[in-house]
Amino acid sequence: MKHIILGLSLMALSTFGMKASTIGYTNGTISRTSVFRMGSTTKQGQAIRFSREKLQTLKGKSISAVNIAVGSRNTTGNNAHIFVATSLEGTPIAEGDLSLSKALQWLTYTLDTPYVITGEETELYVGYTAEIATSYNMLSADFDADIPNCNFAYKDGEWTDTYGIGAGCANITAEIADAPSFCDIIMAHNNLDGYYTAGKDYTLSANVKNFGTKAVTSFNTDINIDGKTVALKVENVNIQPGASYSITLPELSTTTSGNTPISISVNNVNNADDDDDMSDNTYTENIFFYPADMERNMLIEGFTGQTCSNCPSGHSIMNNAISKYAEIPAVVVEHHSGYYADMFSMAEDMDYLFFYDGYGTSTYAPAIMVNRTTNPLIGAAAPVLECTSVANAQNLITYANSNKPYVSMKMESSFDEATREVTLTLAIKPHTNLPGAQNVFNVFLTQDSIFAFQNNGGANYCHRHVFRGTVTGNAWGIATDFTPGKEVVWTKTFVLPEAIRSSYWSDASLEDNGTDPSQVTWATELDKMHLVAFVAGFDPANNSANNVYNCIETKIGESYTQNGFTTGISNSVSRDDVPAIYVEDGMIRVNGQCDRVSAYDLSGRMVDGTSRLKKGMYIISAVANGKKYTKKVLVR
Repeated sequence: MKHIILGLSLMALSTFGMKASTIGYTNGTISRTSVFRMGSTTKQGQAIRFSREKLQTLKGKSISAVNIAVGSRNTTGNNAHIFVATSLEGTPIAEGDLSLSKALQWLTYTLDTPYVITGEETELYVGYTAEIATSYNMLSADFDADIPNCNFAYKDGEWTDTYGIGAGCANITAEIADAPSFCDIIMAHNNLDGYYTAGKDYTLSANVKNFGTKAVTSFNTDINIDGKTVALKVENVNIQPGASYSITLPELSTTTSGNTPISISVNNVNNADDDDDMSDNTYTENIFFYPADMERNMLIEGFTGQTCSNCPSGHSIMNNAISKYAEIPAVVVEHHSGYYADMFSMAEDMDYLFFYDGYGTSTYAPAIMVNRTTNPLIGAAAPVLECTSVANAQNLITYANSNKPYVSMKMESSFDEATREVTLTLAIKPHTNLPGAQNVFNVFLTQDSIFAFQNNGGANYCHRHVFRGTVTGNAWGIATDFTPGKEVVWTKTFVLPEAIRSSYWSDASLEDNGTDPSQVTWATELDKMHLVAFVAGFDPANNSANNVYNCIETKIGESYTQNGFTTGISNSVSRDDVPAIYVEDGMIRVNGQCDRVSAYDLSGRMVDGTSRLKKGMYIISAVANGKKYTKKVLVR
């Protein structure tokens, strides 16, 4: 028997003298760029789920074969284990091994005995598993619109719904003997849960997918936004089986922050309510609009070392990437770990190696992570990536910038010169529910512009944003319940020492290395000491589930309030109070009242902004009225 598979198109196949149709969710696209893997284990797998409603349409019909496409055939024994089951954790109804003769092509496993769909099943899964080295991407999908609770992948010991990760639908289909001709529109993944602010207009789209075996040529759409319904008629289309279609929604906007409910439903398919399963024709979402002046900072953490010869170039790469996104405020912290420990390494720096892929086996520097977020769109398996190209850093920044901030913060600090006591008050205002099962806040102490040895950088290299420990006393922060609209306030008083010794090196280890404690101790300078606070998810079992939502930075003795912490009225700065930054005769000029002005070249090195600068691009940072302003300027 010869099988010809093309997406989900209905085809007449000779299967025991009956017609057979390929049923699934994929549009049939197979590409080298559409393969991936999930988790860190060698076991990989994919499955698709047929709901009770869909099985009713196919009641009495037989599954005769399973078709799959994989990204790599280099599995143990070059086989994949095919299964048909009523549960992903239960005993399969049918199973067997399929020889993977080729990758990136459709392969067919024929069941020894066709399985007859009774219609009594609550759900049915069709899929495969295999053992494959972690260097291979085995999983294959169409990277089109995906569907909730229909596509699954095996990840680190359990099956997980791949809805929302951007992979689309798994390249798996079932051959159904003598299947009926039917229509079935599904509301597919709609990326409406984004970062929106009040006062802006947004044009969004919704996706539908054809699960049926015949084309959809027309349908009606009812779109309800904040209680107002708009009816759209979609005609003269040709949505083939497995294909998706994008509907442009009416313009979405609001002048106030808060939740805006939206509902999208599809009906009157092919002008005749020709849809066998209406249970998945509606999509509902609450879209949250943040305050119009909402401020969100990204936490960019670098990993470096004094003996690392490539780290100076890594610092330049990171700073160049940050400079390309000057409109995205960033707070930078450098951890002296990932390479050999040095005089600045703190005990917590070693804890943060948790964010590397393969934690406990190998680490490296220079490296970068942004908001402790893993970017699956570039195949990243962990938040930390090598900082060896501007593209790597830019990919992390742009992906993290699409995430929502959830909270706004205010940080106040004072310094007593006589006692060197620092009093810190951190206030956190959650705008909406935070996504983490557990959430934390933390406060770092950093020191900027330390001039010391750096391999490939000289004896007086400028070490920026050096991590000097946590103010909370915990590497992972303080677990807190965050309730929308209810402020969380935390106060801490501590003594800023005149010098900070590396907490990584014990007395015994220093003695073993013949190192005097003074060699791992560095004097603190008040005007270079900063406090960095952030709110993040926390999961000690999963290094990709600790995303930072928002962060804030201020010098010790100063205070800072993010826009969005209040309603935006008392916290706003009038246009007259915004400093004007410009270049005149090679000099940086700032008009307006400023508390502090700093100038940096594109390598991130602080320069003397009060003198005439060489030709080139510079980043100017000004603090006025408790607000930070950043601007790129060109000296000609």
